[in-house]
Amino acid sequence: MENELRPGNQVWIKLPFGDFTIEKNQDTVLYAGGTGITAFTAFLEELKNATHQKVCLFYSARSEKLLIYHDFLETIKKTYSNLFVYYYAEKTKKNQINIINGKIPLDPSIESELNLVEPIYYIAGPPLMLSKISTYLEDRKINKQRIRIDLWE
Repeated sequence: MENELRPGNQVWIKLPFGDFTIEKNQDTVLYAGGTGITAFTAFLEELKNATHQKVCLFYSARSEKLLIYHDFLETIKKTYSNLFVYYYAEKTKKNQINIINGKIPLDPSIESELNLVEPIYYIAGPPLMLSKISTYLEDRKINKQRIRIDLWE
């Protein structure tokens, strides 16, 4: 987009579609890639009203400077102790606090450590990420009713 947008050019905007409402008071795993994090911001902001719901967020971007909701999430973590955030960047400086170099790992061990109870999985991000994570969850025999995908196209 940044290579093609110019003043005076026409653009089109596609509105959201589908049903992507996050259920409250149920353990939740969020996978957010890049701007896909915006699908979760209203839900995350409302966590102060949640009860005992555990929320595990895997948030990834190409570089650490593109993790634009880092400060927002860190503020929420201070007031909601059941929010667990894992940051990933494909290009990051060594020793960057809280940011892991690489892509979101497809490994259930983090969820196991959090003792999540039948979580619902929400995925928002670029198409390749949606495909890989949904396939990973299906391979783990997660019921399709517990997998929600924010389709962009």
